[in-house]
Amino acid sequence: MDPIKGDIFDRMLAGGLIPFSDPEYPKIFEAVSETIKRSVALNTSTSIDQIRERLGEIIGQRIDDSSTIFTPFHTNFGRHNKSKSLIEVKKSNPVALFLSLES
Repeated sequence: MDPIKGDIFDRMLAGGLIPFSDPEYPKIFEAVSETIKRSVALNTSTSIDQIRERLGEIIGQRIDDSSTIFTPFHTNFGRHNKSKSLIEVKKSNPVALFLSLES
């Protein structure tokens, strides 16, 4: 790992291309696998509070109580999504995709 560039997730946020041959690339697959497991739990939630809690686990930050998020919610990675970019997913639009690389 190059100490100037940081780990693979920092480099993703920096916007550079990351080749499949990168020695840290398997970390991405590990994170995606964990997110898939957490997404199943998220999408079987039975309350708005539970949805907020489980989505917070996926994105690594607390979801404010004023936020309303409806399932199904889909993401393949989730770690770089931030709650300010997740405004409201309306039930009438069950296929809403969010990709945010904000720091």
